Amino acid sequence: MIILIVAIGLLTGVGAASIVSRSLGKGNKEKAIIAGGDSIILNTILNIIIIAPIYLFSDRILKFLGASSEVLP
Repeated sequence: MIILIVAIGLLTGVGAASIVSRSLGKGNKEKAIIAGGDSIILNTILNIIIIAPIYLFSDRILKFLGASSEVLP
C-alpha cells in the first residue's frame, strides 16, 4: 500500500520538477513558483481522493492483489 502512496507523490513531483526546471531555465521565476504551489495542491487533492478509499478498503484491495490472510492487517 505504501508503494501506491509513494507513486502518487512521484506522479505530481516529477511533473512539477520538470515544469519548474524549464521555467527557471527560461528565467520565469514566477511561473516556477506557481507550478510548485500548484503541484502541492494537486498532490494534496489526489491524496485525499485516492488514499481515503485505499485506507477504507485496504483489506479488499490486498485480497484482490493476492495477499494471504497472514499479512492482512
